[in-house]
Amino acid sequence: MPTRSREYVIYRLVFVSLTLFLCCRESVQQEIELEEHERYLDMFPLTKSNFTKEVLDSEEAWIVIFHTGSLTLEWKRMAVALRGVVWVGMIDRKEEKDLLQTLDYDMVKTHAARVYHSGETGSDKQWTYVDSPLDARIQACSSIPDSLASVDDAGLQDFIYQSYSSTPTRFPAVLILDESPSCMFKAMVNRYYSFFNFRTMINPSDKDLAIFGQSLKDFDLPTIAVLVSKTKEKKDSMTFEAVLYNEDLMGDVNYVNLVKFLFAVNKQYRHTLPGENMAGRRGFVEMRDLLEVEKKRFQVNFLPPVQKAKKEGGLKFTTKVVKDEF
Repeated sequence: MPTRSREYVIYRLVFVSLTLFLCCRESVQQEIELEEHERYLDMFPLTKSNFTKEVLDSEEAWIVIFHTGSLTLEWKRMAVALRGVVWVGMIDRKEEKDLLQTLDYDMVKTHAARVYHSGETGSDKQWTYVDSPLDARIQACSSIPDSLASVDDAGLQDFIYQSYSSTPTRFPAVLILDESPSCMFKAMVNRYYSFFNFRTMINPSDKDLAIFGQSLKDFDLPTIAVLVSKTKEKKDSMTFEAVLYNEDLMGDVNYVNLVKFLFAVNKQYRHTLPGENMAGRRGFVEMRDLLEVEKKRFQVNFLPPVQKAKKEGGLKFTTKVVKDEF
């Protein structure tokens, strides 16, 4: 074989090998391994018939992605990371031209997405164009109201009485954190406001945590402590128990595990709350309205049987842990 022909064959082999390598590499890059709790619906198809109901009538934040049949892996990763925190929808630009016209979508610049902010509803719902998953995440999270106030040892009693004076009665719940509340915590607090009255302890002292019968070194942060009373009567002196989220028993701190914890606490302890605790209404005990919302995004049993956990500690507040029945 002439030298020139051999060089050409070698060149072609190298070219083909390089092409196959790049194709395989690209294929690997497009794959993403999801945790069990991430394998459920995270992007919702939006059409002219459901856009108003799902997006404009919602007080929660929505990221609406415009596509032509496919999405990059970065958008998928963003949707998975924000599941439970904000809603993510998709509009097919080829199929939903009437909807795009109604939305005054810019067909020249063809922005990648819109972020519909948390808060207002209907035509007053504010939105912002974004062109990257990072910008979408920042805009959506920054629009979630931060309704959390802090509490310490001195203010705990007033906080408890405020919770018990609510109608219906709410659980006093303390987020014990080592930094400012994340987007996930803020979204959870706003969504479960009717059942739990949340406060924060950020970088608490041992004195603050003494009410739970433990020192700072005994806590894995972040965590949640829900205070429940042993009696239903409002008295000057009451005995409480703190139901603590236990990461060893209930798994990593993520949205779905925290919500499962809240469902379990409400089902197991609502009857112990004083005042109008609504314990006689099964729908309220099972938080059915919120259950329907969460089931849109998670195929998880949020209403497991929960057994009473063993007491631990013995200081002013007795700490309790909900057993892992999930």
